[in-house]
Amino acid sequence: MPKLIDYPLASFSNSLELAEAVNYMGGKCTYETCAHKMGRQVSGSFKTIIGAAVKYNLVNSGKGNLVITDLFKNIKHSYNQEEKRKYYLEAFLHPSLFQHIYEKFSGKELPIKMLDKVLIREYQVEESNASRVVKYFVEGAKFIEVLDDEGKLRDPNNNQVADPEGYQESSIQSTNKKQDIAELNDEDNYRINKKFGQGQDSYSYNNNEQRRIQIPLPQKRMAELIIPAEITEKDLKIIEMQLEVLKVFIESNKE
Repeated sequence: MPKLIDYPLASFSNSLELAEAVNYMGGKCTYETCAHKMGRQVSGSFKTIIGAAVKYNLVNSGKGNLVITDLFKNIKHSYNQEEKRKYYLEAFLHPSLFQHIYEKFSGKELPIKMLDKVLIREYQVEESNASRVVKYFVEGAKFIEVLDDEGKLRDPNNNQVADPEGYQESSIQSTNKKQDIAELNDEDNYRINKKFGQGQDSYSYNNNEQRRIQIPLPQKRMAELIIPAEITEKDLKIIEMQLEVLKVFIESNKE
């Protein structure tokens, strides 16, 4: 009889999206509410994502309800990107199979082309699921940045976590007036006006080849993003995650 191995059948990113939807609904909601928030239906594929999110320890599921876990709360409230990566890794390796793969190949080149055979022969993963599981492992490892460009698995937790008090202080100083915070659910706030001021392009470069993106806000205010040249998809994902942190901060400071 095959050995029972714990592995997800949906991607880490989709599981995070589901947990984000549950968090948006107050940290607890029904399957139907979560599916509606994600633009999905309560189908077999949706329940597969739920199962994967449970295996990643991002949500708990029971009696048609979903609840975010303490681990997901740690991800949402990480003090900085390094700490968030640590919690990402903890979630990603929560499925025992992924933990075994990581321990076996950590510091080595991941044999992606033959990894499905390894899963079948050494871990008794069903042949029909093997290539799918490999895909989710590789995609997730790249997402949390433990699989480098050379295909080598590495440990991302080499840097120390920044001082929480210092982080909170700098954040609060920049956003201590609630009346100065734009409503983040207003789609107009995210509209990047490429023609700003006297007809100039809002994408300008400084001497360090950085992009400055000016975003008009209500009440004649302006937000500005400073982004390095040659930005990558990973960079965009990090920016998106930091915006989610900002949302949490604003919600926690509402009266």
